[in-house]
This record gives sequence, C-alpha cells and structure tokens, in this order.
Amino acid sequence: MLHFLSRRALHGLGLLFVVSMICFVLIHAPEGDYASQAKAVAISQYGMSEAAAETYAQHLRERLGLDQPLLLQYLAMRPPACWRFWARPSPDSCWR
Repeated sequence: MLHFLSRRALHGLGLLFVVSMICFVLIHAPEGDYASQAKAVAISQYGMSEAAAETYAQHLRERLGLDQPLLLQYLAMRPPACWRFWARPSPDSCWR
C-alpha cells in the first residue's frame, strides 16, 4: 500500500510540473510581454511620451524579472501573497 501511495504521489508531482510548464509556455507564447503592453497603454490612455513610456516599461521588466532568461523566470515563479496560506495575509492583499 505504501508503494502504491508513494508512486501516486510522485506521478502527481510530475503532472503538476508538466501542467505548470505548459501554462508557463502558453503565457509566454504571444508576441511581446506585459511591459510592452503596459507601455502601449501608458502612451495611448495616459498620454506619456515615448521615452517616458519606454523607461516605465524597462522598470517593469526589471521589477517583474521579465529581463531574465525564461528558465530563471520559471524557477523564480511564486504565487501571490494572498495564496500563501501559511502567512495569513490580509484579505485585501490580492487586490493591490
């Protein structure tokens, strides 16, 4: 019975790894990144100049780690603070 449970647990961990890799690849598949989309929004909706919007986009890339290689981005993934059940965050931490 212990052998069966340990084998099922290992298969479950493998499945979680594969699903997380597929999700990560699908998120990174479209052209551009979040910072380039934020740059376009800053220019069109907030009237930022091209240079200021590029500085803003570069700051976002550094802050979010989008300037790192994909492998490092995957290894650095972590859930938002509101998903960390052991830390007991405030209820509004997801909406910041």
